Amino acid sequence: MSKFKRGESGNPAGRPKGALNKITLATQALLDGEAEALTRKAVALAKEGNPMALRLCLERLLPPRKDRPINFTLPKIKGDFILDIPLANDYNRFDKEIAP
Repeated sequence: MSKFKRGESGNPAGRPKGALNKITLATQALLDGEAEALTRKAVALAKEGNPMALRLCLERLLPPRKDRPINFTLPKIKGDFILDIPLANDYNRFDKEIAP
């Protein structure tokens, strides 16, 4: 028999905000105080032409945009409503009025 009732969480409050994984904590402890030296080394390697270091530096300085707007024009639709959804893709059919 289970310790908890079916459909109930064993931790109803959930994970506390800001709580870190054990691996994240270990990594932070390992790199504590070394961030500046590592950054300087990565920049130096990038300046020497190391493609991986260059890519790392550029990705941190200028991350890829995820919200690029896409511009396109929609066909002019005549009539009160669309009778058939596939018709919306064939805008040449909308040269004439659609009967309601």
